[in-house]
Amino acid sequence: MNTITINAKLLKAAQQFQGKNDVRHYLNGICISNDGNIKASNGHILFRAPHGYGQQLGGDIIIDIKGAVPASAYTAIIDLDQKTVSYDDKAGTLKRFDYIDGIYPDIDRIIPASVPKPVKEMAIAGELLATTAKAMNMLHGDKTRGAIYEFHGADEAIVVRSLSADHPDAIAVLMPMRLKASRHEMHVAMGEASRRAADIAA
Repeated sequence: MNTITINAKLLKAAQQFQGKNDVRHYLNGICISNDGNIKASNGHILFRAPHGYGQQLGGDIIIDIKGAVPASAYTAIIDLDQKTVSYDDKAGTLKRFDYIDGIYPDIDRIIPASVPKPVKEMAIAGELLATTAKAMNMLHGDKTRGAIYEFHGADEAIVVRSLSADHPDAIAVLMPMRLKASRHEMHVAMGEASRRAADIAA
């Protein structure tokens, strides 16, 4: 049997980052990489963490698991021949997956290598910020623990580091919105709101 055994929480966290119906089809799955990491990205946020599988895979594998990872599962066994993922939750959940053809992008080049620096202000999409926080909470199971956020410039990627004792090297990367463009959009929206209010009052 050709199987991979990894921590189910890594799969659950990675699912939060994978694309949904993206035209870049390779982003619609989770990459179990030959470099020892599990990776996922929807083009705006990304996730990377060591998957702990000690053997060489012979190449990257991109899979799209059909269904959510059970919250109580700790271990996931991926059967590469049967295209199934079995979990160790009480129900013994079994999910199928599809392989996705393609070459997964080199997401490592997006991760800032510079020293973090103070940032006065940034424009961040709330939904993406919430997703990174949710995924990090999944790794340690404590919604109050949070994560470490590293800033590298007002328009540079934000690195989110896990506080999980089991997955200390797990990271997420969040791309901010362009600050000047966001300010312009805000002023346009305020102007439209003022005009609507004036029309109503007239």
